[in-house]
Amino acid sequence: MAQMNAAPVSWHVGNWGTWGWIETGLKGVGIAAGIIALVGALGSDAPLMIGDNPELGAIILIALISLFYVFGIILRIMQKEVISVIYMPLAALGHLGVLLSLLRTPAMLTLPLILGIFFILGEAAKNRFLVTSGFTEAGMDSKNMIRGALGVLIFYVVYVVFLLI
Repeated sequence: MAQMNAAPVSWHVGNWGTWGWIETGLKGVGIAAGIIALVGALGSDAPLMIGDNPELGAIILIALISLFYVFGIILRIMQKEVISVIYMPLAALGHLGVLLSLLRTPAMLTLPLILGIFFILGEAAKNRFLVTSGFTEAGMDSKNMIRGALGVLIFYVVYVVFLLI
């Protein structure tokens, strides 16, 4: 299986293949929903509601995954892959937008659900990409990459379930 974790010295565009682009497109829908949620939340004068928030479980999960995306920006810059460097800040912004939206207007679940559902679909596409391409990074083997993607998919499923209960 191909080891693709050695970042070239110069900036480049990775070979993501069909499944990689499907993943990016699906997650792009979720990111757009998150950015729309951010605009709405920034335009709201509603106070932040944490302790009595009915969506506290989903808030905790989206906060954790938001941190993952924020810190992921540094890794992607170090790898110098152009698409990932564009994608990661947008993904972080979308997740932070949903987080702020849930803190301000917990009853407005449409956009947070869209983000969650499209990230589930995107992770399913990513899993297919990993199975067919043999892509690895950060010293992980292909099986661990696939397990990691499945773990992220399950994380988003739990997030969506928390929104729905």
